Amino acid sequence: GDIEENGETGPVISNHSESNPQKHKLIVVAYPLGRIGSSAAMGLLKLAGVYVGAEDRLSGAGKINPKGFFELNSQQAFLEKAFKGFYPDVVDPPSLDQFDAIGDQHYREYDALLENELGAASEQNMPAAIKSQRFLTLAFLTRLRDKYDVHVILMNRNEKDQVESTIRVWKRAGGFHAEHAEYTFLKQWLDKWKAFAEQVMTRY
Repeated sequence: GDIEENGETGPVISNHSESNPQKHKLIVVAYPLGRIGSSAAMGLLKLAGVYVGAEDRLSGAGKINPKGFFELNSQQAFLEKAFKGFYPDVVDPPSLDQFDAIGDQHYREYDALLENELGAASEQNMPAAIKSQRFLTLAFLTRLRDKYDVHVILMNRNEKDQVESTIRVWKRAGGFHAEHAEYTFLKQWLDKWKAFAEQVMTRY
């Protein structure tokens, strides 16, 4: 599962479990940081008949993304708890040892979350899809390979365009984000999380 480094927008699809009809089919839209097209990808998957969660369980539109995020509210809250100090704060990524420790500690809880949120897809033998903000859900999914047939879509975008898009939406958001909407700062932050994403996909 390599991340493209050609500077062009283009998702890469990687299968991270052996295909098995008894497993739940799960598409994971993974990305290091936002403004990369992940919400558009989720919207297209939904239009194609992939289950992305009940409408009332998904986050709606916001200042940063007026068209909606297609993110499970319960997953957002779970990641904020499991990765406290790393997500959603504007900070450096965890080490792989920290990533593994968090995965070991919380993967059963995450499995229960997926059962609750995506169980309808399993009952109807439909594929389901989730987002993986900053690749963090892979800490748990790598420990659930026996249950989920996971296909990862690695999102990629020209770095300059991504940073400039982030600057625009952060300025609209106001507060902390507006104060840090500066090119050099955001590029350095993005580079750190891209390097972390490469480590995760190489290792797992």
